[in-house]
Amino acid sequence: MHGAAAHDGFAQASTASPVHNPRPVEMTEPKAQFSAAGQQAEYPTHHRVAAVDESATDDDYDTDDFGDDDDDDFADDDDFVDGEDDDFADDDDDDDDGDDDDFVDGEDDDFADDDDDDDDGDDDDDDDFDPQSFIGIVTTRDNQWIVTEMVDIPDSLDRVVAKVRKQRSEGPAFALLCLDDDFFIIVRPTPDGVKVLLSDATRALVDDLAADALSEIGAELPDIDDDDLDELEPWAEGDFEILADLGVSAQVMDVICADSQLWATDQLLRIADEVGFADLLAETFDLGEL
Repeated sequence: MHGAAAHDGFAQASTASPVHNPRPVEMTEPKAQFSAAGQQAEYPTHHRVAAVDESATDDDYDTDDFGDDDDDDFADDDDFVDGEDDDFADDDDDDDDGDDDDFVDGEDDDFADDDDDDDDGDDDDDDDFDPQSFIGIVTTRDNQWIVTEMVDIPDSLDRVVAKVRKQRSEGPAFALLCLDDDFFIIVRPTPDGVKVLLSDATRALVDDLAADALSEIGAELPDIDDDDLDELEPWAEGDFEILADLGVSAQVMDVICADSQLWATDQLLRIADEVGFADLLAETFDLGEL
């Protein structure tokens, strides 16, 4: 479940992007990636990188010993103190560096005050990914795109729809929801109802906003056992033409949603780039560059 009860406050983006008139996109291959100009484009991808624990103990090495000892250290068999574990005198740890604490009580050979496993002395796990959640309300004024941050993430999609409807937009108005960088939802109220696109229908089994989105779309919850959820390939549900009038054809939207190598923030940046406000979206939520 994402977010507690939402507040009605907004944080206004400081810059705006000009609205452009998109050209139609002619697709020749349904799964190829195309830019708004209709030319094939290769999207760079972001790969998950797992932190690596580079610590090693004596038990990891069976070779490269000196002459006649069995302790993987020096050539004598007593190794400074009765041949016990090849460590220094009065040493209760396993790092063979002569101290008794392995930096912090012999725990995982990490640096002091370090809660991570990257052994580089910092506390932030530089190689770990920090998932992000946000809701951006996208509107236009004076022929400029405006992205406004919805401060808190509500537990109901109806509240997001209500926020979008309250915006005084001279043109299109819609919301982009990114949940834990795992999936995204696009919500666009219209006079005829609410258009919704959910990037991963399987998330509806574990997330209230995704379940609301699937209900608004009119699709049923997938019949999937929770134990099998992580093994399934995600699939998108909803209106793939939700932004077609702004330059994102159904084919292009399908290609972006189907790219499992992209985080949800990257997918939303691709969509925003097709429409023409990617820089503004990235600046508003500190998403970096494409």
